[in-house]
Amino acid sequence: MEPDYINQDFKRQYEQVVKAKADWQNTFDSIPDLVCILDQEAKIIRVNRAFSTRLQKPSDALIGVRFADMIPASSVPVFLQALTSAMTAGQHAQQEQEIEIDGSLFAVSLFPCYDTAGGLRGTVCIYRDSTEQKRLKDQSVQSEKMAAIGTLAAEIAHEINNPLHYINNYLYLLFESLPADFAKKEYVEKIQTGIDNLAQLTRDLLEFSRPLNDVFAPVNLHPIIDSSVELLEPRISGGHVQIIRRYACRDSPVLGSDRMLQQVFVNLIENALDALAPGGRMVLTTNCDHNRFIAEIEDSGAGIAAKNISKIFEPFFTTKKSMERRGTGLGLTICYNIIKHHNGDIVVSSKEGQGTTFRITLPMVS
Repeated sequence: MEPDYINQDFKRQYEQVVKAKADWQNTFDSIPDLVCILDQEAKIIRVNRAFSTRLQKPSDALIGVRFADMIPASSVPVFLQALTSAMTAGQHAQQEQEIEIDGSLFAVSLFPCYDTAGGLRGTVCIYRDSTEQKRLKDQSVQSEKMAAIGTLAAEIAHEINNPLHYINNYLYLLFESLPADFAKKEYVEKIQTGIDNLAQLTRDLLEFSRPLNDVFAPVNLHPIIDSSVELLEPRISGGHVQIIRRYACRDSPVLGSDRMLQQVFVNLIENALDALAPGGRMVLTTNCDHNRFIAEIEDSGAGIAAKNISKIFEPFFTTKKSMERRGTGLGLTICYNIIKHHNGDIVVSSKEGQGTTFRITLPMVS
């Protein structure tokens, strides 16, 4: 039988080991970044709480899963290359890739992991959420780009306007002097259509470059939305478009310019009408969430191709190519600038064949 002091010493050492293990696990689980440890076959052998929480799976269900099966297929080759570099060269590797977890962007760091004998055990992967950092960077780049394009746009518009007025005036005089039975009048009409499109472009260029310096005041958006619909009533009734209003937060004003905000809603409603076939439907929805006013314009049109979603707020990008309704590619850019000037956000969601929804979020008057 062992003396009591030996049993007590063993018990004390055991408790220290248990406490050290618990402290290590608590430390591991306290890391806010997503951390997992892979074996040499790139299978998961341990994850922290943040990792399992983000993937909405218990840690036990993740053990033994190949990590390559948990990231987008397009990211696998790059990840495996970095993994090989970290394991064979014993080097830290870092990359950025999109992982399909709530649409977030993560900066990925990989480190070789060794056992107590110094042998390579596997790799530690740390995913740090860089979505906000990326958003701020993109926002800064966008602001700089808009400022530069705005200066250029103003110069171009002024250079175009003078000769355009000159051409338009003489075309009118030419048209008026033609005999009533002139067989090629449609040629002149087509020239006039081209001039009108160019005139619209110069107006958009000037609007795009104009400083956003209207005086802000508390504004109720519901009358603005309704008046925007009224301005486009001929197109709405002519296309037999059904307008559905789902309004809430009627007495929740935002701080802004009614002129600029109406310009946004007219543009978005007009774009929705362009996308709708006769007999289509448009839903106008408003609600409030955490001192933010939310307005949505949803249409049942053809939707936007996935490859174009990220481009629609860029200057001069347009999918309207026909002469009758040719787009300048500045309408949505102007909308974006106005909403940002109001400290708000504008985003779009769309699928081809399933319609499009523009969502505007603005701070309410406190």
